[in-house]
Amino acid sequence: MANAIFNIVRRPLEGQSKNLLGAVIDQMKGHGRPGNVTSSLTSFDSMAGIHVTSTLNFESLSELEELQDSFYADETMQDAWDTTASLCKSVSTTVLEIVASPENVPANPKYMLRTIASAKRGKREELIDLALSMRDKTNSNKAGILKPMNSFQRIRLTRAFGTLEDLSAAINVSNAEYGSTLEKFIALTDSVTRSVSRIHYLNR
Repeated sequence: MANAIFNIVRRPLEGQSKNLLGAVIDQMKGHGRPGNVTSSLTSFDSMAGIHVTSTLNFESLSELEELQDSFYADETMQDAWDTTASLCKSVSTTVLEIVASPENVPANPKYMLRTIASAKRGKREELIDLALSMRDKTNSNKAGILKPMNSFQRIRLTRAFGTLEDLSAAINVSNAEYGSTLEKFIALTDSVTRSVSRIHYLNR
């Protein structure tokens, strides 16, 4: 079971979306590490444009560190990174620690829903506990809960779906289903944003 993930978010240059997506999928297939590649259907920030996201799964932070050690010792790996980066407007990376892994994921998921909640100052752990309790209220398709290492306040909830209809049903769940729990979630957060992405490659 993965305990950490490494996200690489690439914004393609105009006219390079197809080439970038193909290059990123080829890289993922080349190293064979568990993970996925998605492209944005909707974005967290409407001004940021579309992006291609690679997610690499690791059983531990030590395993991620070993990959980084290998990367910085291997010029071929660095050249491949730079070649892909040349197709981009920007490249950003994030390490996230996994609090709870997704469960009951569809056999062939097609869409990824990522929700980022920014907790009020000093309230992130309380928000995580609440998110876990909300997660426990469902027996199907439980969200993954993650803590970005680059933030004191944010958490990320991740779920995969087989169809857009299934995704829509999940995000339009009635307030009555969560009751006061949803009110507590709102009270603990400064902001909540989400993005929907298409899954192009998945290696479990």
